[in-house]
Amino acid sequence: MEPLLTASRPRVRSGCPCDPRTTRAALLIAILISLLVSSAHAQRGFRPRIDAVVFVPDRPLVIPIASETGAVPRLRRGDVVAGQRPLRARVRWIARAVRQDRPSALAVWLELHSRWRVAEAPSTGEGFYALVVDAPDDPTSEIRVAGRTVRLVRPSPAAPVRPLDEDRDLVAALEAELRDPFWRWHAILGLERLGRTPTPTPQEDPILEAWAAQETDAWREGLRRLAQADPGLSARLQRRLWLTARFGGSARWPVWPASPTDLADLRDALLAPARMVDRVRAWLDDQTRVLTWVDETRSDDGMPILGALNLDDEPRVLWVRSQPPVPHELPPLESVRIPLAGQAPWTIATPDGEFRLADPARAIPLHPPGLVMAPLLGDWTLRSLLLASPRRDEGTAGLFFLQRGDDLVPEDPGVIRRFDAPPRPTLYFERRESMREARLWLGPQRAPDAIVRITGEGQVRDERTRTPIDGARTIVDPDRLVSLIPLPAHLVNAGELLIGLEVIDTGGMRWSWPAARMPWQTQPARSTVDVRTWDGFRR
Repeated sequence: MEPLLTASRPRVRSGCPCDPRTTRAALLIAILISLLVSSAHAQRGFRPRIDAVVFVPDRPLVIPIASETGAVPRLRRGDVVAGQRPLRARVRWIARAVRQDRPSALAVWLELHSRWRVAEAPSTGEGFYALVVDAPDDPTSEIRVAGRTVRLVRPSPAAPVRPLDEDRDLVAALEAELRDPFWRWHAILGLERLGRTPTPTPQEDPILEAWAAQETDAWREGLRRLAQADPGLSARLQRRLWLTARFGGSARWPVWPASPTDLADLRDALLAPARMVDRVRAWLDDQTRVLTWVDETRSDDGMPILGALNLDDEPRVLWVRSQPPVPHELPPLESVRIPLAGQAPWTIATPDGEFRLADPARAIPLHPPGLVMAPLLGDWTLRSLLLASPRRDEGTAGLFFLQRGDDLVPEDPGVIRRFDAPPRPTLYFERRESMREARLWLGPQRAPDAIVRITGEGQVRDERTRTPIDGARTIVDPDRLVSLIPLPAHLVNAGELLIGLEVIDTGGMRWSWPAARMPWQTQPARSTVDVRTWDGFRR
């Protein structure tokens, strides 16, 4: 255990008779001490991120906290107390660490491609600070953390649960979640509702195991309370928490809530001492009803395709406000592909609101110094799609341009003869972090004209013939890879070129340009480049 910082408490003597000057001085000192104490309280620099925690004797409490200064929170005596008694606690950083493997599409979709670890100081990657607190010995109903109350909830006996409909795809997703401490509660409670007896493998780190067990108890208790208070609302929430849908194929994919912040709000609502039903109902009413994404920037028919999925049990309507406005019916829990016709930009109206969409199929005029292919976007995950915000890779970029095709040959001293040759399309590629491989896709998805592969070791090959690309040059440094790759000249003969780029990092994650892709899609999207506008060879 790390020792707590201690501070002595000032003693104020009082006695009579008192000199008025002494009284005023004592009053000023008391005010100064009060201000110093208030300032110290305000500068603690952290606050608890949950309102309640399930208490089990002999199990440490793991309480997520938010740093209000960005620095590592530092504990002092009195920051964590039960009544008037300080509790032993320490600050830990709980974070994801990406595995070095090839995750499945399901693992990418649910973000199960990484393991969790516990450290004393923050590092790169997604994570949060937590207080690991020794459970109080004496019965108590609350503790104080950084001056704020955190209620201690004692779990009740298990109660019968409403069963879920049998779904093999749901079972597969829950069994995959079972190994993740963040999702273990969801996996255990879902599998129990499917009539199974889950047996999770204990986490290697005892803090992670305590956190996973604590969250399972919290969700079990909260859902039990809701079922007793409002069975109908409980059934509606259960439906949403274990929801699956079809994305154009026979398999069903998870579409349940996935934002940690969103789930934390629901968890607090379920454990709230008052207005639980109202808070849960408001949470459900605020959930996304329709998911939308760009499924194809340009289909083989030359049209952009919008993907949409209705998360309700009743049909919904999506409007494309073009000339004239066009309604599209969305069946429940089944994705649809909507070709976008008419004049761009389009206004897309769903039950959640409206947004504008520029024409992703519009040809981009190519001008010097070239087309910047950045940023690359990570594959859609359930969480990023619900937030409509794919991850961005700021450390990778491509530049597509036309290289001068003139071959200057000295005929004799002082004389240069010019041989005109067609301009050569060229790719400059730079990756500032380690990668497994990158691919440049040229031409339509149905029948690509060329696929160029760049390995992490710097080899540049034609993907189809497995032969090196003539003239390609690559520099591999410890912190980056740079390639200059000449491409076949005939690719630009038609005047327009379809082009897409993807990178697979060393953790097996895919990043694509010009648009994010679903993890089960096998090629990047394409942008249309009009090479006829290039004027870099004017003399």
